[in-house]
Amino acid sequence: MRDWEHTPWIRDFAEHFNIPIGDVKRVYEVFLGNTARVWPHPFGELADWVNDWDSAESRRIRNAVAREKGWSWNAVGAKILHNEIYRRTPEIRGLFDELRHIIIDYRREAGNGIDILDYGCGSANFVEHLLDLPDIRFRLMDVDPVVVSYCAFKFRAHAGRVRCERIPSRIPLEGDQTRIPTLPGAIEGKYNVIFMMDVLEHTLDPLSVVIRATRALPPRGLFIFNFPDYIEGTWHTPEAHYLRPFCLEIVKFLFTPIHRMVFRKDCDPLLQWAAICGGGALKIFIHPYVKLLSLRRIGKMP
Repeated sequence: MRDWEHTPWIRDFAEHFNIPIGDVKRVYEVFLGNTARVWPHPFGELADWVNDWDSAESRRIRNAVAREKGWSWNAVGAKILHNEIYRRTPEIRGLFDELRHIIIDYRREAGNGIDILDYGCGSANFVEHLLDLPDIRFRLMDVDPVVVSYCAFKFRAHAGRVRCERIPSRIPLEGDQTRIPTLPGAIEGKYNVIFMMDVLEHTLDPLSVVIRATRALPPRGLFIFNFPDYIEGTWHTPEAHYLRPFCLEIVKFLFTPIHRMVFRKDCDPLLQWAAICGGGALKIFIHPYVKLLSLRRIGKMP
């Protein structure tokens, strides 16, 4: 069996949240559905329901874990544990390996050191896949200060290369954190690569986020993101769902796809200026309609 004391993320999670490492191990095994099997590779063979987080069995397991640890399921610790487990599944690790090769090629092309922004970083598992590459600086941002604190602890040995900061928001954190609007200056500076995995569908204004990301990237910079086309429970905002087509049109207009999640900025400055101005004007006109649809969707209007 695995030596859990030397599994870095489990050790760090247990230490940061002051939980016995045996409890984290047991919760992880429950999530994986493997309580007594010798696993053929570090993360085992996942039970079928693990990748379906909205299944009845998944909810039962999550609720049992939350009761046992004294968490509400919206508690930050439970969300971080969810991230740490989900983003270590073979499917996601395979995706990260593909993205790593793209980053290696881009770094070779850039010639100098590069800066990567992981926006809405969660447990920042993608960054783990890149730490061994030299000349890369990372900025990790999340809306929750506990997540930021956890990432700072997790990457403490790389503090010279990894900065962890909170995304400024207009309102304090409360309950489900997926409906918090970020401030206009949330993406500042210049980055060679901007990474947003499972982020845009949680925002109230994804169009502004995409526009800010576009401004922050240099020519041939990489925008790495996904944006599902469905609404999942309270995790995804209706606003993001209705604004998704406009976000994708801006990306299509200004970027060249080089992978299903990777887009290279290939536009000239004038075209970028026109697209950003057009996107901003479009938002002014469609925002009231989007807000109306969203309020109806979440049941706050008849």
